[in-house]
Amino acid sequence: MKWFIPPVLTTCCVALMVLLDRALPLAGLFPASIRIAGIVLLTAGFLMIAAVGLLLLRRDTEVHTFGRPRKLVTEGLFRFSRNPIYLGFLLSLIGVWIYLGSLSPVAGCLIFFVVADRWYIPFEERQLERAFGPAYGTYRAGVGLWLWFLRG
Repeated sequence: MKWFIPPVLTTCCVALMVLLDRALPLAGLFPASIRIAGIVLLTAGFLMIAAVGLLLLRRDTEVHTFGRPRKLVTEGLFRFSRNPIYLGFLLSLIGVWIYLGSLSPVAGCLIFFVVADRWYIPFEERQLERAFGPAYGTYRAGVGLWLWFLRG
């Protein structure tokens, strides 16, 4: 299932979120006045993804989830998160959830988080460990999986 990359999962999650919001909105959580924050988060998430993607391309290393890393990149947003692209996707999905305004779309955020945390990230961590050994171990010890203050 190497075709099921994070942008595909994100698109599926957004479709599910819209469907849930329309068919089963449950409770209205966010008033219209707050929903603009959703657009801000969505945009911030995409900007994170673009910035990190460009950094990886400039450093001539792999951007694709299932590719083989060629260089260990620890600068830019990688100083704060070992997975800033996944964090950007999650931030964008949270933005969609807030914009939609109801409770049920949070399922899309949770699905993305679980798949990224249990499938994509472990795969990438094993690849980085094989490719960079102790250098990756040192980096991993100092930077959180999702955020700098969450070690693991």
